[in-house]
Amino acid sequence: MPLYLDEIYFDVPGKDGFKNLHDLIGSALKDGLPPSVTLKAGPFISNEEAKVILVLDIPDHSTTFSVFSGVVGKGLAAKRRLTPVVDWAHFDKTMKDRK
Repeated sequence: MPLYLDEIYFDVPGKDGFKNLHDLIGSALKDGLPPSVTLKAGPFISNEEAKVILVLDIPDHSTTFSVFSGVVGKGLAAKRRLTPVVDWAHFDKTMKDRK
C-alpha cells in the first residue's frame, strides 16, 4: 500500500476563502477522489496555516495530476507537498536486511 502524506496549501483571500476551501474538499470527498486513490485518514485542517492534510493510498500518483493542476489553475490552491510514507515494519526489515 503506497501511502502519501498530502499537504495542500490554499490561498484563502477574504472572508469567503475558508468557505471555498471547505466546499472544495467537501465536494472532492463526496464526488470521489481520482481513480484508485483511497483516503486512509483525514482530511485534517491546520490551525496555523491554510492547508488541508490527507493520508492517501495512491498506487500511481500521476492520476492526481489533472485534479490538482485544475485546482491550482482555478487559483484555489497555492501548492502541494506529497510525501511518501513508509511504515516502520518495512523500514525495520530494510535495516535488518542491510546487516
